[in-house]
Parts: sequence; C-alpha cells; structure tokens
Amino acid sequence: MAKDPGYIVGIDIGTSKVATVIGKVKEDGNIEVMGVGKKSDLRGMRRGIVASLDEVVEAVKASVEEAELMAGYTVERAYVGVGGAHVRGFNSRGVVAVTNRERKVTQEDIQRVLEGARTISFPQEQQIFHTFPQEFMVDNQEGIIQPLNMTGTRLEANVHIVTGSITSLHNLGTVVNRCGITVSQPVLGLMADAHAVLSADEKEIGVALINIGHGTTGIAVFEKGSLWHTHVIPIGGEHFTNDLAVGLRTGTQEAEILKKKYGCALTNLLVEEEMVEVERR
Repeated sequence: MAKDPGYIVGIDIGTSKVATVIGKVKEDGNIEVMGVGKKSDLRGMRRGIVASLDEVVEAVKASVEEAELMAGYTVERAYVGVGGAHVRGFNSRGVVAVTNRERKVTQEDIQRVLEGARTISFPQEQQIFHTFPQEFMVDNQEGIIQPLNMTGTRLEANVHIVTGSITSLHNLGTVVNRCGITVSQPVLGLMADAHAVLSADEKEIGVALINIGHGTTGIAVFEKGSLWHTHVIPIGGEHFTNDLAVGLRTGTQEAEILKKKYGCALTNLLVEEEMVEVERR
C-alpha cells in the first residue's frame, strides 16, 4: 500500500464506535476523502474513557484496516479525536511587553504572550492539549486577529485553553500506538465537529454546537469567530435509552429502537394520541 506524505488521517474513538477517515491534501489545500472505516458496538469505552484497552485496540484496528483497504494506503500517523467528561475548558489572558526596538510585534512576542496565557491554575491530574487564541490586543486596541508586525509596546491575548485527564490522554495514545500508529496530535472532538458543520458566519455571529454522543454530550460556544466555551457532561443517548427501558419495563434493545423511531425533540412534530405497543420483558 502507498505511504504518500500528502495523506492525512483522523481516528475518532467514541463511547459506542470507532471511526477512521483517510484524506489526501490536494493542491488547492482542500482534502479529498479516500477511505473511511467504522467499527460499531464498541464495548471497551465508558463515557469517552478507555475501560478495556484490548477491546478498544481491536476496534481501532478493524476501523483503520477498513479505511486502509478503501484508500489503498497504510496508516502510520493519525490525529486522534478527544472527548469525554474529563475534558475541561478555561478562558485565560496573557500580557507581555513588545521587545523589538522598532516596537513591532514579532512571532516571538506572540509565542510569549500565548505561553503566559497558559500559565494558569488547573487540577494537577489534567494537562493542556489545546490553546485557541480568541483575540489579541496591542496597546489596548481590541479585536485583533493577527498582531504580527503591528506597532505597539504592550501585547495581550485572550485564549481558550482545553485540558484533558493525563491518564485518559495517555490511554488513548496507548491504544493507537498498539495498533502500530503514531499519534500526530490529540484533537478536541468538538472543534473537529465545528469545522465540519459550522460556517464562518455562524461562528462570527455566535453559535452553540451540541453533540449528543452515546455516553456524553459535548457543548462548544463560538463568538467573533473563536471558541469561548467548552463543556462535556456525562449524559448521552444511552441514558435516554436506559430510562425508556426502565420506565416501559422493556429491554435496552427494544428501548433503543423505540427511541430512534419515535423520539422527537420538537413538540410541534409530535403526533397526539399515538399508541405504541411495547414488548414487556
């Protein structure tokens, strides 16, 4: 199989399934999807956290092999999606003096102010895996997206910092490594979702992205084109299914079917007085 460096690979390990996508970067910068793979009925994850290494490794292997076969490409490196209730988001600010004699902001100044913003207090069992700049300020002038080469004496930055459990991130890396794949970078799943479904206008005006997964629900809020809030709650689709199963005294498989067939989030779409027969256990 091919090992073209122009390929890019993403692996998303959710609570109930693993998905792999292989894309090829075209000359215009767009990505053409070359292969996809999915392994459903994953049992080794609990709310986005690895509960059984061996089971998750086998699921990742199956998903990757399916994508490789379709793309005719051997995966050696991949970006790995991160979700789960261990993910935390914080807003922070960094401030530095512009050191250039000409008082022009350099790339080094930008790096220093971002490093300063990352110097915050958070639980020691967590580690930073993303820093998203929201806006820069040069001598109190707000709303700057790219301050490079601007003139001033003081550079500030508002950023959104995302952390994850050190143990959970390490276990995800171990799973992928045991499949013979190197992790290029852990990627916040909500940010990947945003790139896929939100327009630039929506993120500029202000929008909340909600992803209801099997075991968790992720929330990301965008405004002025940047990420301002991240939160993951340990409630997902399986909890609705379990509640239905208990309330209707039926099995979880029957409850899952009922949820998918009759579930509705908009009251104006409900069919009044509709009767549904349920097989009791």
